[in-house]
Amino acid sequence: MRSLVIALMVFVLSSCSSSKVLEKALTTQERAVIHGAIDDIARGDEQSLARKMPPELSAKVLPVMGRMHALLPAPPLEVTLTNANWTTGQAARELHAVYRLHGGRRWALVEATTETANGKTLLTGIYVTPTAGNPQELNGFSLANASLSRWAMLAAMVAAVAVTIAALVRIWRTDHFERQWLWTIGALVGIMSLKLNWSTGQFSFQPLSFQLFSAGAVKQPVYAPWVLSVAFPLFAIIALFRRGDETAERIDDDAADAAPQSDMP
Repeated sequence: MRSLVIALMVFVLSSCSSSKVLEKALTTQERAVIHGAIDDIARGDEQSLARKMPPELSAKVLPVMGRMHALLPAPPLEVTLTNANWTTGQAARELHAVYRLHGGRRWALVEATTETANGKTLLTGIYVTPTAGNPQELNGFSLANASLSRWAMLAAMVAAVAVTIAALVRIWRTDHFERQWLWTIGALVGIMSLKLNWSTGQFSFQPLSFQLFSAGAVKQPVYAPWVLSVAFPLFAIIALFRRGDETAERIDDDAADAAPQSDMP
């Protein structure tokens, strides 16, 4: 029965898109406020939008509502939630959500924030940013026309992972290491990270960081660029070139061979 329930949950989750999973994490009020605000801007309904915001925010948003309306794609709009994060305190819950809008041949991103307190949800911020195409595809990963620096980054990542795997094999296939689990943890983690924004080609360096398997890639949220990272596999390299135990064993073997052997009668 337990296996059946787990299998059913996996099936349900796999059948849902990431957008639908994110939407379920939002409350009914949060979805209603944000979707309603997008609809208000698309229709140009200032009064309805003002009721969803605190007075101090509506005083700033309403004067630029016409420009926001012009930045939206043409209706009917396809509205998709691409990213959401929230914080919950004792008095209020704050939400930050990003929606992808598509209508006709135009695309846009809408970034909205809400605050829920005392059972009431208010819109605390909304921004519209038009994009040249589908935001999810603008920052895709492609090797076509990749620069030398990007290829170098990929080569460094492959090398770091290879060194890590080789070190793990040596740790567990030889008798040269005491506390194998401790050496394993050290070999799995690289120190210091060099990061590459695949879309822009910009590098950044983080001297105080740790990277599992000394390499990684992340694209979060879906409209963001791919960020590749590689770290220095210090402990994996030490494990590969560590010869102390082998030397000790060789000395013991040589001593045993050199010891005089008595003939038994």
